[in-house]
Amino acid sequence: MSRELTPAEYGILAQLRSEIEVILARGTKAELESTTVLSGPGAPPDYTLFHARFQRLGARLDELVKAELVVVNEDLPAAMAANTVVTRGANPTVQHLELRPSLVGPGGRSLTTRAITLVHELSHALFEVSVHPVKDYAYRDGWAWGYLPATLMESNADTFAEAFALLAERTQGRWARYQKQGRVPSQRWALWKAAGVSDLGPALAHADILLNRAWLRSNDSMGVALADYRHSTWATTEPAWRAEPDYALLLRIEAGLQHLGVIGARTAGVLLTGLSSADKATVTAIHTYVTGLKNALAEAEPVPVAAGPTVVYHAATGRLEIPYAVAGVGVVALADLVVDALIQGATAAGPALKAFTDNRRTIIDMLVSSDRPGEKAALGPVRAHFAAAPATAASPAQWAELATELLIATLTDVSGRWAEMATHTEDILAGPVAERAALETIDEYLAKDVETAVAVGKQLPGSEQEFRKMLLALTTIGAAATDPFPARAPHYAELRKRLEPFKPGSR
Repeated sequence: MSRELTPAEYGILAQLRSEIEVILARGTKAELESTTVLSGPGAPPDYTLFHARFQRLGARLDELVKAELVVVNEDLPAAMAANTVVTRGANPTVQHLELRPSLVGPGGRSLTTRAITLVHELSHALFEVSVHPVKDYAYRDGWAWGYLPATLMESNADTFAEAFALLAERTQGRWARYQKQGRVPSQRWALWKAAGVSDLGPALAHADILLNRAWLRSNDSMGVALADYRHSTWATTEPAWRAEPDYALLLRIEAGLQHLGVIGARTAGVLLTGLSSADKATVTAIHTYVTGLKNALAEAEPVPVAAGPTVVYHAATGRLEIPYAVAGVGVVALADLVVDALIQGATAAGPALKAFTDNRRTIIDMLVSSDRPGEKAALGPVRAHFAAAPATAASPAQWAELATELLIATLTDVSGRWAEMATHTEDILAGPVAERAALETIDEYLAKDVETAVAVGKQLPGSEQEFRKMLLALTTIGAAATDPFPARAPHYAELRKRLEPFKPGSR
C-alpha cells in the first residue's frame, strides 16, 4: 500500500537530501575518476557522462518531490528499501519513487547508508531523451561486479551507489565504512586475481548476469500476466502490444509458457479478458522461483574440489562444488553447469506443475532470450566476450591452491568486517541514544561469522593471525555493546571461548 509521506518523514527525507548534497559537492570529475568505479574490461573509461548524471541526482530528487511522486510503500519486500516505478514501452516515465518506512523513519541505519540506497534509486529515475538509461546490470555485492565494461558501468545503478559510498568515506574519513563487504566480494577478488589460471570468476559473473536478467524479466512477465482488461479494451491493447518490441516479447514469454503447458491461454470472462486465477498464481510462483535461484547464487560458496563429474549445489549449506573435471570447459559452459546445479539442488519454491518442473532451464533461457530489448542489446558485447574467451585449464595443483585462496578470502573477510564493525559500534555508542538499540543483538550477527571462521580455521593451517584480529575486534565490539546492554556479556564470553583455540600460541 502506497501513501504520502508524513511531515516527520518529509523531515528525514530533507536530511537525506542534505546528506546527498554534501557528497555530490565532492563529486568532481577528477574525484569520480579516482574512485575507478567504471573500471572493467575493454577500453579505458571516460567519466564525462557519468559525472553529468551523478551531479543530477540531488536535483532529480527535488523534481520528484515537487511532482508528488515520492511515496511510502509499506508493502515493499524486506530486501527492497526503495523502488523506482517506471512505465514500460516507448517513452517511459517515472510513476513513483517508493520508499520503505524504515528509509525515512527515526533511528536505524545511518543517514549516509540510507542516502546510498536513495542514490541507487534516483539513478533509475534520471531522464534522458525519453529513456531511462540507468539499469541493474551488476550489484556491488554480486559475482558480476567488475566484469562489465565502462559503457555499461556508467549506466548501472549500483555504480552510482558505489561512487557515492567511496566519496562519503573520503569526506568522513571512514575508509571501508560504506563499501560492500562480505564473503562474495572477498572471494570475487580472489577469483579475479586467479585470471589466467581459472575461469571460475567470469563463469560465476556470467551466471549472475543470466539469473539477474531472468529475475527481472519474470517480474515484468508477472506484471503483464496479472492484468485483466475489458473485452473492448483488450481488442485494441493486444495489437498495440504486439507492435511494441518490449510488450511483444512479454507476450512471447506468455505464449512460450502456454506451449509448454505451464499456463493456459487468456480467456474472455463475463466482463474481463485475462488469465485464470490458477495461471496468475503460476506466473507469480515462477517469479518467486527465479528469485530463489538468484538468491541461491548470491549466497553460494564456490568450492573447487578434486573429484566428481560435474558441478553440485548443496542447498542446506550453500556449498557449490566445482570439480576439477570441469575446470577447463570454458566460461559459458561452466556458467551453464552452475545454473543447472542450482536448478537441481536449490530448494527455491515454484509451481508444483510437472510441466514447470520438467522445463525449468528452458523457462530460464526463454526469459533471458526475451529480455528487455535495450538491456539485451547493451549486454550483448559482454556475453560475446565471455563466449569468445579461450578456456583456461588449471593444473590439479593450481585447482587445489585456488580452493585454499577462497578459504583465505572467507576468513579475511570476517576479520576485516569485524575491524570495521569495531569502529562502527564505538560510533553508535557515542551517538544518539535512539540508535543504540542496534547494539543489543549484534552478537547474534557475530555468532554466524564465528561458525564460518571456525569451520575455515580447521581447514586452514597458519590462519592464527586472522583470529587474533577477530579477538581484538570482539573486545572492542563487546565493550561497546555491553555498555548499554550488560545482559549480553555472557554471549560475548561464549564467542571469545569459541575463538580462543585458534589464536596464536593456542595450537
